[in-house]
Amino acid sequence: MNLYFIAQVSFETQKIKAVKIGISNNVNMRCHVMQTGNADRLKILYSIDGVSMAGERQFHDAFKDERIRPDREWFVASQRLLLFIYDFIVREKNIPCEKWPLAYLNYRIEQLNRFEVEMLEDMYKKPSTKWRSLKKRARGIIESNAKNIVTGK
Repeated sequence: MNLYFIAQVSFETQKIKAVKIGISNNVNMRCHVMQTGNADRLKILYSIDGVSMAGERQFHDAFKDERIRPDREWFVASQRLLLFIYDFIVREKNIPCEKWPLAYLNYRIEQLNRFEVEMLEDMYKKPSTKWRSLKKRARGIIESNAKNIVTGK
């Protein structure tokens, strides 16, 4: 099964109104079938091969705050959800960081911060001086890259 993210794009504004997270053996056919009953344009944002129904539920749980209705698979097109999907695209297409939008760069910084916390919790009971130094250098590099992207240097 393929996990898919299908966007509902407004005809008037051309902005993404909602995202459906679901699974199907044929994502293109699924999108085509859903398009028949939808006044807005539907667009496949991304799909991931080999995801089970349990995996689909994990994605639904991860974005439960964005769910439009509790019993459905449509989610508000929040910045958090769209950046999550964009992250898959960036990694697959290997887009260099100089071309990342600022919102995505901030998302990646937040991910790094979360990763640091997990590393500390998993690997170290007390953060060592060496780890603090590495963390400080990594944050400096990221902030420097972010500044260069914003200023165009």
